[in-house]
Amino acid sequence: MGAKQGQKAVAKVVDLGSESKNPVAEIINVLGYPGLHETEMHAILAEFELPYSFTEESRLTPKKFLEKLQETILKFAGTSAKYRLLRLSGRCKRL
Repeated sequence: MGAKQGQKAVAKVVDLGSESKNPVAEIINVLGYPGLHETEMHAILAEFELPYSFTEESRLTPKKFLEKLQETILKFAGTSAKYRLLRLSGRCKRL
């Protein structure tokens, strides 16, 4: 995988030898041309070592959490009628 002149890329330095003025590096991932939205977003993710994509397991985790939360709310609602949970602007508020 090789980067073209002017492209942003993620590289791993292979040799910092004192004989050469420039380090030798291996291109890990070509991000694209500077200024493009996708390129800049992937550059930020790479800089902070964040993943570009997520595993199937990590995508299912929020769903499992919501299912567990719904079960808990239903159990709570059945035992105590004086509390109600309302969803306002993405946040739960107790009344």
